[in-house]
Amino acid sequence: HLCEGRDEMIWLLESKRNYSTKSLYRMMTFGGVKDSTMMEVWKCKVPLKIQIFLWMAFHDRIQSAVQLRKRKWAGAKECKMCGAVENTNHILFTCPVAAFLWVFLNETLILGATPSSTAELELILLRRNHRFQSVLFIFAGALWAIWKTRNAMVLEDKVIASPSTIIHKTVALLTHWKQLLD
Repeated sequence: HLCEGRDEMIWLLESKRNYSTKSLYRMMTFGGVKDSTMMEVWKCKVPLKIQIFLWMAFHDRIQSAVQLRKRKWAGAKECKMCGAVENTNHILFTCPVAAFLWVFLNETLILGATPSSTAELELILLRRNHRFQSVLFIFAGALWAIWKTRNAMVLEDKVIASPSTIIHKTVALLTHWKQLLD
């Protein structure tokens, strides 16, 4: 339909209807799905390497025996602590040392459930949406303490004297990271 008057160009990717390279770039690189949990992870006030570790854990990319076997690694696929098949969820949730910490956190924070996988952890986080960032901060400390303890056992043959050691490691990490919250 043609009409009298001047033609006008409208850019539909911006609310102000003006062209910007930023809006074009955003449209071209947008994958179509936003992962709300990962968006919160990137906002979490923890060191960048911990944010990257959380992304890797939530996407099953940490170097567990199962993941390493996919890359032709010849080592044992069993957990050094308990003998179960070592995958991301086992290392971070179901191995006895990790399970001990999650039971402690469940009772301390009244989570309503003890997570046994990253999917269950995500559900617990989503139920706490009014305190998402503070609970994620604590969970990040717990996951990192578990990972570092596991690596010390596997790579350095260190044995933890007591399961409560992992609670103390978590508290120490959170105390150290507390300055990032300011």
